[in-house]
Amino acid sequence: RGQPGTHDEALARRFFDDVCQSAGGSSEGIKWPAFDKSLFSGEGGRVPVAEWDIVPRSPPLEVLIFEGWCLGFQPLSAEQVEEKWNKAKAASSNSTSSDGEAQLSTTTLAGHSLEHLLLINKNLERYCEAFMGPWRFDAFLHLSTDQLVNVYHWRLDQERALREKKGAGMTDAQVIRFVQGYMPAYELYLDRLTQESFFTEEKKAHVRVILDSNRTVLRVERA
Repeated sequence: RGQPGTHDEALARRFFDDVCQSAGGSSEGIKWPAFDKSLFSGEGGRVPVAEWDIVPRSPPLEVLIFEGWCLGFQPLSAEQVEEKWNKAKAASSNSTSSDGEAQLSTTTLAGHSLEHLLLINKNLERYCEAFMGPWRFDAFLHLSTDQLVNVYHWRLDQERALREKKGAGMTDAQVIRFVQGYMPAYELYLDRLTQESFFTEEKKAHVRVILDSNRTVLRVERA
């Protein structure tokens, strides 16, 4: 639950292999991994394997929706990462975010070492090769926003609702720190995802749904 490199890659590969194999290949159902965001005071954690749902193989699945915050991000060359980092360092004298909210910064690259950014990039490359590159999907739906700062607001809304429902969740200050940990990947990879199709194959559809701060759909576009 964080930047590429913090996830259980072996589980992801096993899950997709299990789902994609023939329905006749095994009589056992598919164990469906589960995550509970309210665990560990809102930091979240994986539900014990014994509590995972078992999904039957028959009838076979027709559609699998795989959702994740960094899906669609694709690795850059080391030179491209360094170029973005150098530009961020040069602009770091401006402490406000590009969306105008200083506390909820969307310009964080300058605060990280190039070594760490290159590590994230290498991890993302491995993810895309193993289980979440364009080859894995038949279609891609990108829920985007007109202002990146909305990522903070939406997460704050979510955690407040979680605290009210389950009595556990992150404080507002913890949420802001939490989201800041994700921001470098948005700064490195989001522009490509918003400007280009995720796919090179024309038969595969990439659709963007642009939302405002209230999650109202502003427009829908085909990449």
